[in-house]
Amino acid sequence: MILLFDARLHWGKWCPVTADQIEQQYPELPTFREICPQFDPNGVFRNKFVDETLEI
Repeated sequence: MILLFDARLHWGKWCPVTADQIEQQYPELPTFREICPQFDPNGVFRNKFVDETLEI
């Protein structure tokens, strides 16, 4: 259903999507991954979801 309607789930809720699905929905994700370390060098805003799903 998510992909059928091009929907984006709220990441603060249950979010059963894969890194590949997120890549499809957010074409600028590679740029986000690139600049994240500049703005959060100590990983203060990282968590399990960010590490595993966004692969940052």
